[in-house]
Amino acid sequence: MFTLGANFVGTTNSFTQDSNQLKLPGFTQVNAFVAVRPVDRIEIGLNAQNLFNSNGFTEAEEGAIPGNSIVRARSIAGRTVLASVRFDF
Repeated sequence: MFTLGANFVGTTNSFTQDSNQLKLPGFTQVNAFVAVRPVDRIEIGLNAQNLFNSNGFTEAEEGAIPGNSIVRARSIAGRTVLASVRFDF
């Protein structure tokens, strides 16, 4: 009749380079889904990635804060939600 689940993806604090001068904060991203079959052969689903809209950085180019105080880093995506309806033939 229904299915639900979640997964957690994250990391603890980590250094950007081997010099250990610049540290990225840890983060946890929560993803969840639910699917319901209200009637036979029809399923309604809802998926959410980064459910709590966490901020997280996976890597950075610089090993320390440069003179201009700008560090280039790659962030995780913000919250995204997907709704779906599936018909089984």
